[in-house]
Amino acid sequence: MDFPKFDGSNPQDWRMKCEHYFDVNNTFPGLWVRISIIYFMGRAASWLRSSRAHLRFPMWEDFCTAVSEKFDRDQHEALIRQMDSIKQTRMVWEFYEQFDELMNQLLVYDPSASSKY
Repeated sequence: MDFPKFDGSNPQDWRMKCEHYFDVNNTFPGLWVRISIIYFMGRAASWLRSSRAHLRFPMWEDFCTAVSEKFDRDQHEALIRQMDSIKQTRMVWEFYEQFDELMNQLLVYDPSASSKY
């Protein structure tokens, strides 16, 4: 089973996959940050080197908060803008799939979002 790589996109999804990986492999929680930083790539690796977040936040919860503050900062608003601009231009099922994907992502940030749309 491969460990999830992180390039800065979708930190909520990355965190969930990491935690499942650690659970399945019965990984000691004190190693979670040290293991995860091995798989930072691109923009995320650059941020990690410059911020030294893995040294400043050796505990998983604190580290994930720092990652989220950097890479997830405007995601909720971006999803709302996408939701507001979504239009059916092709087949109904294609629109539904696009809407459903956006809705699932939006629910991560705002569990009450379904009543709005």
